[in-house]
Amino acid sequence: MIKHFVNLGRDRLACKSKGLLLVLFRRSGVRFESAAYAVEAAVQGEGVLLGRSALVSADLAAGRLVRPFDLSLKSRWSYYVVDPQGALRHRKVRAFRDWLFSEMANG
Repeated sequence: MIKHFVNLGRDRLACKSKGLLLVLFRRSGVRFESAAYAVEAAVQGEGVLLGRSALVSADLAAGRLVRPFDLSLKSRWSYYVVDPQGALRHRKVRAFRDWLFSEMANG
C-alpha cells in the first residue's frame, strides 16, 4: 500500500459506508509527504493507492492507473477560488478564472 498522509479514522468510516474495509499495514509500504509522489509510485507499479480524482483522472484516462472498484468516496474538503474585490475587471484574471472553471468541469 502506498501511503500519503491521510485521516485514517475518516477514511475507514467512508469505506465502511460503501461496504469496504480499509486495512493498512503500518509496518509495510512506502509513505510520501506529497500526494503527487504517491500517485507517481502507483503509476510505476509500486503499489495500490487511494487517490483523489483530481490527481488521478489523467492517469486513469490514459490507462496508467486502473480503478479496481466502481465506487468513489466523497471528500469533506473543498477548493475555493478567491480574488480581491474588483479583480474580475481585468481581462487576464477573468480568462484565468474561466479556464480554471472549464478545467474543473471537464474533470
